[in-house]
Amino acid sequence: FDGGLEVRTSRLSLGRFTDRGIKALVDDEGWWRSGDVAQLETRKSRDQLILKGRLDGAIQSGGETVFPDQLESRLVKAAALAGLPIEKVFFLPVEDPEWGQRLAALIRLRNESSVESWENMVNRFQDLVRNWLPAERPISWHLCQILEPNEAGKWERKRWMNWLKERT
Repeated sequence: FDGGLEVRTSRLSLGRFTDRGIKALVDDEGWWRSGDVAQLETRKSRDQLILKGRLDGAIQSGGETVFPDQLESRLVKAAALAGLPIEKVFFLPVEDPEWGQRLAALIRLRNESSVESWENMVNRFQDLVRNWLPAERPISWHLCQILEPNEAGKWERKRWMNWLKERT
């Protein structure tokens, strides 16, 4: 068991229509997986379901569910169209008292020495995301020329969170 919240009730839809037909939303036994990590805890003599976060890397920001990996792809595509030399992008959640979490962007450029100042680059990145939902827009941009996934191609979230904490 991975701690993922599963729900079974007669009020759940069994599926939804897509351009490829019907997509099942529940398994063969009627269980729907929310994608949230949850834990049942006893507090004040009552059982309470506590949501701990997401299994898929999504964050909650200002009441919106935000998927950083999808936004990373959007930014890379937009930067390519704008001629900006992004090589790698990784969005990390940072705690925010008002929004819950916001995103910080770690950026590795293709050739740091041949580009304009970092401040000008940040302004251009902000222009690229100006029309994104407020919860999707990074609140900070960090030049990280060592940014790289591990040998298996996975992002080591804890490593990059520590990197970010050391610089802020």
